[in-house]
Amino acid sequence: MLFCWFSVQQANPALALLPSPSGSNLGTVSNSIASSSFFLLIWSALDEFLIFLFALCLFAIIYHSCREYLCGKSGYTCACDIYSVGIILFEIYAREDPYEGDGHLMKVLHDVCNPRINKRPYVPETMPPKMVDIMKKCWAADPFFR
Repeated sequence: MLFCWFSVQQANPALALLPSPSGSNLGTVSNSIASSSFFLLIWSALDEFLIFLFALCLFAIIYHSCREYLCGKSGYTCACDIYSVGIILFEIYAREDPYEGDGHLMKVLHDVCNPRINKRPYVPETMPPKMVDIMKKCWAADPFFR
């Protein structure tokens, strides 16, 4: 792809830290506005996609993590994996994200991490009783009992 690295760096100063493709900071073509605009368009679209992907991963990590890990009381253990299995069982039978419609993320985190509240997703109506029992055991407040 031919573009003027110098004009791209002027348009976005953060790119000045990156090395130019040709090895020099003067660019390879004299002021190609169209190609540098195309590059910036691709760069901003990629940037937005990465932010979206990061947010998506962050929500998945938060919703599938157990209280002791979220609060920093322990590292990631097998008990954390078992808790995640319970959340996945919920998602399979409910066909929705856990805590969907329960309000702001920070409130949900507070309720999940608070041992008095011990918030968990609801039990889906379509879930068989034996699966409900398994799911609730996966969500036990004490990691020893998971």
